[in-house]
Amino acid sequence: MSENLTSKEYSPEELKEAFLKMYGGDEASIRLYSSPARINIIGEHIDYNGGKVFPASINRYLYIAIRKRVDTKILYNDARFPGSYEFDINQTFVYDKANDYANYLNGILSQLKERGFKFDCGFEILMASNIPAGGGISSSSALECGFAYAVIDTFGFNLDRIEIAKLGQMSEHNFMNVKCGIMDQFIIATGKKKSRRAAGL
Repeated sequence: MSENLTSKEYSPEELKEAFLKMYGGDEASIRLYSSPARINIIGEHIDYNGGKVFPASINRYLYIAIRKRVDTKILYNDARFPGSYEFDINQTFVYDKANDYANYLNGILSQLKERGFKFDCGFEILMASNIPAGGGISSSSALECGFAYAVIDTFGFNLDRIEIAKLGQMSEHNFMNVKCGIMDQFIIATGKKKSRRAAGL
């Protein structure tokens, strides 16, 4: 297998190295986060109709490296996919098909702003996912929840994991115009090793 950015599986340490190659700057201020995929043993597509489901988070991860900037720019890059997206933290975010995966990230930022959270600067991120896109194990929800947690923690916002799950769902509803349930976001945001929890929201 080729060792280029688009073919390999990444570890957090390798992602940090790739981040420094891309952006340069100070290593100490880089924050690393991971977000798991999920499986669902029973109840696919019925959570939004009040049915019972049995999901679990698994050990396939999306990794996110993030660092604050001194200006108001936002830079998105993905180690597996070519192209870079640039926005400004002060702009109004709207869905644009041309923005591809950046729509999921901007949807989260849009929901945070609607809740009244204020950003004092921009940030730059590099992501690498070991979750197969389109594989039925919620790569998009892992992206939403992982990004939401990374931003919330980096900027010191006060939101717990259940609220992060709700944030992801509302981003889908209000920004992506996808009327999904909350099963995927809930298990990804709150799942713990060797534990179980009822999704009573």
